[in-house]
Amino acid sequence: MEINNLKISKTVISGSFVQGVMLSWMILILLTGNVQGQDLSEPRVGLKVDNMPLDEVLQILERKTTFTFSYLNKELPLSERVTLDVQDKSMQQILEILSQKYALTFTRINNIIIIKKKEGAEEKNISQGAGILRGVVRDSLTSEVLPYAHIYIREINRAVGTDNRGYFIVSSLPAKKEYTVVVTFVGYSPKVVMASIEKNEITHIDIALAKSDIEVNNVYVFGERAAEEELTVKKFSITDIQNITQGVELDIMRSIQFEPGVQSAGDVSARYYVRGGASNENLVLLNETPIYNPFHALGIFSVIDPDMINSVEFYKGGFGAKYDGRLSSVMDIITKDGNRNNFGATAALSELTVKTALEGPIPDGSFIFTGRKSYSNEILNKFTNDKSVPIDFYDASFKVNYSNPEFLPISKFTFFGFVSEDKIDYKSMLYANYDWSNSNIGFNWFTATHDSPLFAELTLYYSKFSGSEIPNSSNDRQIINKLDDLTFKTDFNYVLNDRNEYYGGVKINYIKTTLLLSNSIGQLNDVGSEGTSFSGYAGYKLLNINKLKADLGSRFNIMKLAESSSMFFEPRMNVVYSLLPTLKLKAAWGIYQQQLVTISDEDEVLALFEPWMVTPDYLKVSSATHYIAGLEYNLDENLKVSIEGYYKVMHNLAVINDELIYPTDKQLINGSGESQGTEITMNYKTGWINAQLSYAYSTTTKRIRDVEYHPRYDSRNNVKFIMNSDLGNNWSANIGWNYNSGMPFTQLLGYYNKFNPSDIFNSSTWLTNYFYFPILADRNAAHLPDYHRMDVSVSKRTKLWSMNITIDLNIINIYDRENFFYFDEKTGKRVNMLPFLPSIDIKVEL
Repeated sequence: MEINNLKISKTVISGSFVQGVMLSWMILILLTGNVQGQDLSEPRVGLKVDNMPLDEVLQILERKTTFTFSYLNKELPLSERVTLDVQDKSMQQILEILSQKYALTFTRINNIIIIKKKEGAEEKNISQGAGILRGVVRDSLTSEVLPYAHIYIREINRAVGTDNRGYFIVSSLPAKKEYTVVVTFVGYSPKVVMASIEKNEITHIDIALAKSDIEVNNVYVFGERAAEEELTVKKFSITDIQNITQGVELDIMRSIQFEPGVQSAGDVSARYYVRGGASNENLVLLNETPIYNPFHALGIFSVIDPDMINSVEFYKGGFGAKYDGRLSSVMDIITKDGNRNNFGATAALSELTVKTALEGPIPDGSFIFTGRKSYSNEILNKFTNDKSVPIDFYDASFKVNYSNPEFLPISKFTFFGFVSEDKIDYKSMLYANYDWSNSNIGFNWFTATHDSPLFAELTLYYSKFSGSEIPNSSNDRQIINKLDDLTFKTDFNYVLNDRNEYYGGVKINYIKTTLLLSNSIGQLNDVGSEGTSFSGYAGYKLLNINKLKADLGSRFNIMKLAESSSMFFEPRMNVVYSLLPTLKLKAAWGIYQQQLVTISDEDEVLALFEPWMVTPDYLKVSSATHYIAGLEYNLDENLKVSIEGYYKVMHNLAVINDELIYPTDKQLINGSGESQGTEITMNYKTGWINAQLSYAYSTTTKRIRDVEYHPRYDSRNNVKFIMNSDLGNNWSANIGWNYNSGMPFTQLLGYYNKFNPSDIFNSSTWLTNYFYFPILADRNAAHLPDYHRMDVSVSKRTKLWSMNITIDLNIINIYDRENFFYFDEKTGKRVNMLPFLPSIDIKVEL
């Protein structure tokens, strides 16, 4: 009787039937005394697996040998992750390793190995129960929290990341054990701490990392990293932002334009367009508070001083139910808390601005203040074709934090504020004057309960935007716009014992807008309005299934800001499936609406500010549906490739009525659109090089009155490359290269004289009061030449006495590419974008 090569399939049914079959086979084998199996000391096996489920490891061992494993699925921890690196080991030795690690027994009968749980092991685990590890990671010198640090639990081969507040939580840890916690963060020395877990208790640890003069690789990444489980999100720490070419000044708005799917309309503006959406569809949050016009100086760079930033989360679409009010993207910025241990000051000087930052401790807390002011417009003339524009601007922020463990443990109270203002004053009645400003003030209470895995926060803020255009004696029309936003909201996250998570929140939002527009005869009409919205959101994160991670949520609009809104649910979904340890498949879907709109012309070369208003009653509220899918493949520990495809449908977009004739005509009408594209990104990272290369193909189409056209920012092909290199001896270099295929534009066919009715009652002007009126071809039917540009920056850090000094040399357009900008309508002369432009920045830290 020959049964040596008999293969027993893994048992998928349970109960006495299976045990009886196994027992019958064992008796049958024992009765055949002439049957011999292979010795466990042979063959010699080499096995290297990283973070692989136990059942897959057993399958590999079967393929490498003639042995077959038999077991009951429900008895074994088949989903447990195994990391092994053994060479020339016998099967006996490998089984001993697995036995010790997972409390298993192995019984060999010929070539069949029967696996069971060690007697009493299951009861021991039940009696031990489980506990939770929670903590926060900080800088050892300043106590500033470190967002997106990597936490690795060695004994269970699990890894998580800290959130944008520096916190992490690991649930379902077997109790009565001590765990090795390895913490790493780029630019800091790794740290190993021990944590003891007790049954049904939360162990809280504070971890302080010391900065390292040597760039340290993240060598402890063995498990899954929470920060990589989301689709379409890019997370920046301030270190990441500093590693991107600066231009005239380091700026977050220009930094994100190196991401695939993010498009700029040109060198002059930092306004960005995400996956076919207009610039007013991007939400910018500063400490949970919206900034309604986040741009300085003709939109050349943002009002957010990078010296105040601690973390940035940028979502290109498919964002979760927490965020509302925009159709395309979210930029969530958290500012620094300030140094809790020592007073410090920073001063910086560029060719455009001077700025300072002050920080230091207060009793049980810290503070930080930043300020920036323009002092020269010489370099701005390069952005405006050598035309002098009298721009004057400033911004300032403050943040005060208080946390006292004796008052409320694991809680932090934050009071913050921000203000920015821009003015253009020609000191002449022949030109219009402009000014626009942002201001906000708010309070936040963040807490983690002592005996429950709950994170909660309460935020109250007031945000204000105002902008005006005063025409004086020019032909421009007068615009006065004000927006007041008073909001109260709460958010919570609750982590279950099985690692899954509930989250949700409530938001009450009162907005009042004033928008005064002048008509053709100079009369001002107020088209502003006000409203209150009451909304909430809830969701569930599924994290305990071995290969599947899912985030399912929705917003609920109980009371709408705009009367024309009819959407109650805004469902969202984000799913990640690990097909292999190195390959993840991702998908996202969501419905979004935007009840605040702007009166803006997307064809304007320079948009100073965009007037805001609540969607008027005669318009339907704008909405969009996102469909996103992609994959992420880790070729090795240094190289990662990701591919994302998206399709976005936009409904009821609020666009300017370009056939406005009579004073009673509406300023806005509804349009629609769709965008689609594919993005391929390759990231390479070692100890001294961090590089990203991406290619994106996209197309965007909009429809107004059944006429289709491509918006001005619709570029088909985009290639982007950025690289940061640590050259040693405190030297570093950054390179950024960007290529765009030609953007659409409307051709100018000619002019005719058109009567100006501004002074119709003065008959002496009837023969002279005319102006050139352009004759245009079909909208955006032609394409500009291709665009490409390389920027380079070199930085040197040094120390003089007690001061840390950083000197940055930046060169824009290093090979002096003549990129087309526009044709002057009066002269027909070609105007190019930025030429070769060097600049220097100096920063001093005390």
